[in-house]
Amino acid sequence: METELEKAWEEAYSLRGGETRLEYIGTITKNKRDYLFYRDPEGNYWYDSKPEGKENPQWMRRKQNKKYRKA
Repeated sequence: METELEKAWEEAYSLRGGETRLEYIGTITKNKRDYLFYRDPEGNYWYDSKPEGKENPQWMRRKQNKKYRKA
């Protein structure tokens, strides 16, 4: 049986930075890259990637920093 993360691997669109309200669903590591997968409220899958073991993508760090600044 296919997991949601496996389905996302097959169907995901590359993030362009304008997507909002994404829910993180998991990471798959292949060929020394981490692929981070998300689902939007409409059920579409999105991904971003980074070198294995490195920091999260810049857009995600900005979003996390804004979240912590509001507190």
